[in-house]
Amino acid sequence: MSSDDFNKLYTSNVLSTSDSVGLQSNVFVDIMMYLCNRGGVNLRDMKKSDFQILTDSAGLRYVSVVDKQTKNHQGQDDDDLCQLDRMYQLPGNQKCPVLSFEKYTAKLSSEVDCFWQKSAIKTVTEETVCWYEKVPVGKNTLATKMKTLSVEANLSAIYTNHCLRATCITAKRRWF
Repeated sequence: MSSDDFNKLYTSNVLSTSDSVGLQSNVFVDIMMYLCNRGGVNLRDMKKSDFQILTDSAGLRYVSVVDKQTKNHQGQDDDDLCQLDRMYQLPGNQKCPVLSFEKYTAKLSSEVDCFWQKSAIKTVTEETVCWYEKVPVGKNTLATKMKTLSVEANLSAIYTNHCLRATCITAKRRWF
């Protein structure tokens, strides 16, 4: 994904955290970018209990996946996983992925453990306790999420979910 398109997507209203659809899309992009989950693999099976919020030795909070043993990470040592599989807080940033993650998980239905829940049809406000139904998002909806976001944000190309992983890996190789 080009940096221009990524910036356009990240600053667009389609990733707004003030409504259920935008918040879910924001968290989707953050998880795909920071936690480098592969394309559409295992998205539908994600559970709220798959994630944890921890604090590193420098006092920065981050989200990580509880079970890191996947086919994509076999053979990597713990240091590689620690660097690649943490979604860090960005203090003072309105688009802080940890704050968006916390808001999203707080607004999910407590009646089910599925992480990707269908947005409530009703209009929601910040005071609304639950923004999502106790129904998982469909497999096809998740599989085409970036295609949908590409169109809605009017990006220069139609991107796949996997492009976020590729963008993430490329960017992190430059950072570490």
